Amino acid sequence: MNHHQTNSVDLTATNTLETLGHLKRTTAQFAKQEEQLTRELRQQRHALEQAHAQQTEQLTTALAAQRDQLHANRDAATEKITHKYNSRRSRIEKSHDESVRFMPRRIRQVRENYLGGLQMRQHRLQQKLAIDLDKAKTAHEEQSAQISELHKSLSKTVRQTRNALSGYGTLKSRLENRLKAPSTLTPSVQTAALHETLDQAQAKLQQFRQLPLPRFFSQLPIPALLFIILLLCAGLAYLLGADQNALILSGSTALFLALAIIIIQQTGLKTAKEQALPLIDTLGHAKDLHTATTTHLANKLERDHDLLQEKYNEAITAIEAKRGDVSEVEARFKARAKDKLENQLPRLDDKIDYALNARIAAVTNAAHIEQDRINQEAASLVQQLGQRQQLELIDLETHESDSWLALQNQWSQAITPAFDQLTDLNDTPTAQTPDWQPDIANTWTPPTEFVDSIKFGQFHLELKPGERPHTPHLPLPGPTQLTAPLALAFPTLGSLLIESPGSADANVTGTLNQIILRLFATMPPGKVAVTIIDPVGLGKNFAGLMHLGDYEESLINRRIWTQRDQIDERLAELNEHIEKVIQMYLRSESASITEYTRTAGSVAEKYHFLVIADFPEGFSDTAVRRLQSIAVSGPRCGVYTLIHWDKRAAPPDGFVPDELRQSSIVLRQERDQFLLQRPANQTGALIKLDQPPAPELASALVHKIGQGSIDSNRVEVPFSHITPPEADYWTSETTAELRVPIGRTGATKLQYLSIGKGTRQHALFAGKTGSGKSTLFHVIITNLALHCSPDQVEFYLIDFKKGVEFKCYATKQLPHARVIAIESDREFGLSVLQRVDEELKRRGDLFRKLGVQDIAGYKKNGGTEPIPRTLLLIDEFQEFYTVDDQIAQNASVLFDRIVRQGRAFGIHVLLGSQTLGGAYTLARATLGQMVIRVALQCNEADAYLIMDENNAAPRLLTRPGEGIYNDAAGAIEGNSPFQVVWLDDEDRDAYLDKIHTLAEQRDDNHPTPIIFEGNAPADIRENRLLARLLKTAPTTKPTGSRVWLGAPNAIKGPTEVTFHRQSGNHLLIVGQREEAALTMLGLSLIALAAQHPQGTAQFIFLHSATPDSRESQFLDTIFQQIKHPVTVARAHEIGPVINQLAEELKNRDTENNPDTPTIYLFIHDLHKFKKLRPEDDFSFSLSDDDAPANPAVQLTEILTQGSTQGIHVLTTIDTYNNVNRFLNRKTLSEFEMRVIFQMSANDSASLIDNPKASDLGLHRALLYNEHEGTLETFRPYAQPEANWFTGTNPA
Repeated sequence: MNHHQTNSVDLTATNTLETLGHLKRTTAQFAKQEEQLTRELRQQRHALEQAHAQQTEQLTTALAAQRDQLHANRDAATEKITHKYNSRRSRIEKSHDESVRFMPRRIRQVRENYLGGLQMRQHRLQQKLAIDLDKAKTAHEEQSAQISELHKSLSKTVRQTRNALSGYGTLKSRLENRLKAPSTLTPSVQTAALHETLDQAQAKLQQFRQLPLPRFFSQLPIPALLFIILLLCAGLAYLLGADQNALILSGSTALFLALAIIIIQQTGLKTAKEQALPLIDTLGHAKDLHTATTTHLANKLERDHDLLQEKYNEAITAIEAKRGDVSEVEARFKARAKDKLENQLPRLDDKIDYALNARIAAVTNAAHIEQDRINQEAASLVQQLGQRQQLELIDLETHESDSWLALQNQWSQAITPAFDQLTDLNDTPTAQTPDWQPDIANTWTPPTEFVDSIKFGQFHLELKPGERPHTPHLPLPGPTQLTAPLALAFPTLGSLLIESPGSADANVTGTLNQIILRLFATMPPGKVAVTIIDPVGLGKNFAGLMHLGDYEESLINRRIWTQRDQIDERLAELNEHIEKVIQMYLRSESASITEYTRTAGSVAEKYHFLVIADFPEGFSDTAVRRLQSIAVSGPRCGVYTLIHWDKRAAPPDGFVPDELRQSSIVLRQERDQFLLQRPANQTGALIKLDQPPAPELASALVHKIGQGSIDSNRVEVPFSHITPPEADYWTSETTAELRVPIGRTGATKLQYLSIGKGTRQHALFAGKTGSGKSTLFHVIITNLALHCSPDQVEFYLIDFKKGVEFKCYATKQLPHARVIAIESDREFGLSVLQRVDEELKRRGDLFRKLGVQDIAGYKKNGGTEPIPRTLLLIDEFQEFYTVDDQIAQNASVLFDRIVRQGRAFGIHVLLGSQTLGGAYTLARATLGQMVIRVALQCNEADAYLIMDENNAAPRLLTRPGEGIYNDAAGAIEGNSPFQVVWLDDEDRDAYLDKIHTLAEQRDDNHPTPIIFEGNAPADIRENRLLARLLKTAPTTKPTGSRVWLGAPNAIKGPTEVTFHRQSGNHLLIVGQREEAALTMLGLSLIALAAQHPQGTAQFIFLHSATPDSRESQFLDTIFQQIKHPVTVARAHEIGPVINQLAEELKNRDTENNPDTPTIYLFIHDLHKFKKLRPEDDFSFSLSDDDAPANPAVQLTEILTQGSTQGIHVLTTIDTYNNVNRFLNRKTLSEFEMRVIFQMSANDSASLIDNPKASDLGLHRALLYNEHEGTLETFRPYAQPEANWFTGTNPA
């Protein structure tokens, strides 16, 4: 906190001159009386004076001898020192010559070191080449060994396949042809692919071996069987007698058996072919992969060797090139060494000269000290001599003593008070201000107190022998050389005017600079600001002060101003500041800003100094009038001038010099002297102005002051000044009025936010970025939560900014909060207005039942339900009106109703915005109902908008947290300037912790707030409906199965879809938010499983996630939580799954049984299942009717017919283009429930007949329900963390 240091002594120049004049007149009067008495004694003393003269002469002679001896000693010492340093100089010159002589040897050493370094680098390159070649060879051998093992496996598989196909020559021939076909793959390393392909071939071979007919014919080929049949028939003919009938019978039998075997073999061929052809293709592909890999490895080793050798050759070439630079290296070293030797000798000479002069100066100084001692000793001897003479004159002095005593008494009574008054002037802190000490930049610390005056010079008045007593009888209480401070005294005489017959010279600018520097060094940081105008010097005269702007630009008003229009603007700003101080701070309460500052503490207003060089250059007539206004009105408001007036320049029209002079100390420059013109100097005292510090010292001090002034423009009134004692927490009553302190107004008072009485029901807040609006909202919320219990006040908090201003209230579980919206959407904001409107209607019904009109009447008539004051606080409410749409229109209607009707039911609206301008905004009629206006820093246009058309006071606000509270609908008479208290995050969180603890101690049972975080996805843990399902096992099959997709952008339950046995009951998820889409499917599976008892539902999940990928791991976790069996299939396994599902559909169509289990088919990334992509309607196919069913066609049947039979499809797909590829118009229409993420307006319109998806952000999606005709924005659930799955075991 800043205090005000008050001087009880008047340091104005007028009072100082009066003090010196009175003292001078007193000494002159007594000098005459002393002279008269002295003449009477002169004759009697004449004899003694002659004797005294002789003794004095002897003493003088002895003193002269001592002085001569002292001078001789000094000269001898000087000669000795000079000889010593000259010898040192000779040694240095000799060392320099030796360095020059040994230069060639040093150059050779540099050459040898350079070449040796290159040689070592070449050796290391040779070693590295050998190591790299060995590594390449080793890697080639390892890969070759791996490929060899894979080749063995391939050969084995091929042999086994030949054996398996031996019963079918055509298949075996096809195998051989495929193996002999040349490879089309580009040579590359395909080890992993080859290994995977071999595994697939072996798996397919194993499946083929399970076929009974192929296995039989592989063991007994057709020729062998025919031979056996022939033998058997021959034996039969032989047994039958070998006659013609026997031969016909045996031949017919043989033919029949042969035909039977051939038919069986051909029948098995069709089955074998279905599995053999993929096996043959897989083996052929494996052979191609082996060929590509072998070819690649054969060439890779040679390429690696060539590449390593090429890099080595390039490096060697570079080294050889650097060998040619050795001459240049020598030359550079020689040049540096030569330059060093040439500069070193003069530098050492200068150093010797400096030391020699210092020693000589020390000797000379010691001689002066000794001479002073001799002089003092001589003076003592003279005094002793005088004392002896006084003893001889004792009789005479006895006669004179009465006269002297009477004169001394008169002298003492007159001179002592005069000198005491002068001493008081010189003993003030201002007068004691030391000169600029060399270490001030290191010792200076920021002051904490204001001062009433600043010293910038001294009065020097010599009491000459004829003007003062000179005998010991009438001694002066002080020296004959009188000094007194020349100071700027605030507020009466704090300005300075220097008049000169030309441009500002170094004396003038030095004086102005040192006054400015003294101001900054003496006043608390941030409590002094200067505006510098230098139209002739263009800123050069004050350039050293510009460093202050590097730390806090407000100290010097951003820069030095030189142009005519800039001067006009700066003077206009100062006039506005004077207007602001008079209207906002002084008013009728303080005579001046100095008086206000004494009690204002941390909200004390700063002093402003207008510094002008070479006035009136660059001043327009308007600027002169403004300057004269500042000179007249400024001192009362803490605005002072430091002006240099070039009297050679013609003054502008309308310039009245006396208006500048009347409140200023006026100095007139005559060559190098300054004469005081005002106040009038009739004492003859000379003026000596303080000298500015040396440039280096001034620069260091400016930087130190700048560092101490960082953020000094910030005024921080601690929040603790307005908080209640802990014993008074939650004790405030809001029945009649809600009243809470929010800052300081004036020097000592508190500013209150008062809502609920008369027309003061709603508040409007405006302030630009950085003005402290967010801090003010935090102060209101936190202080109300400290003063009032949740039964007295509740909050609906909405923040449309891209930040997390209100997140702390969600984190700390503020019991007063009902809704907390962080980075809110317009849709959610509208739903909050609707919720408040519902509360308004509810309270209206409640009040009407009791026949009351307000909260006080409700409580008086026995209302039992707590009715707290409701504060709807919206920051950046203008966000509602960024688009002129239905949301904006609905918001306007709701705002108007809440503002007009809410006052009767304790519902109050607090709206904040950076600006109230714009094409679309809240209706002026509604804003007119908001009587309380709080303006922070803003531009002039917004000042008129938040206040009325005659009140632009907010434009004068200059610092963060400075504001105007107005509860008169913006009328100027309602202005109350105040400073918002400062509440940092750490203190706010500490107070919120206290509030939370208090709520726990009092068993507060208010519901937890509804929290909307627009910058984050929804959290599945907040879905209470699903949480209850997961805790209990289902007992009955649901009539409609619900799936929860996320949190809505409105105050309602989670966003959901419901599956019924009706046409179009499928869910389509479209967009490139892969994780969100997969999470929807996974959580949907959990939700559906949790609603179905065992045996009432089947789950099929098709996906193409790579094994061990994050997606695959997430799905595996989901599947593990499901107690129902889940059929999981990947891309190559979908044929049988879809076929089985199509067969089930046919059966259900036939049976038409409503009790069959519900089947849910999940397809993740449909666009990755090429088999499910339908062929064109007019495509041509050579397949026969007996070919396997097409999965794409079967899926189409499932989509068009399945939902009515209890088969529902939930699928994801990435883009609208892929939707068109995989779903025709008919099948797309079967997905009446669609979720889409952000996409182009055209794609959005194609999918949901609305382009709204083009405006969705990162954590947003749209749910379109064609059957119900709804479109809902929501935040999809984030993928749950692993710990959420603990205990999540749906039936």
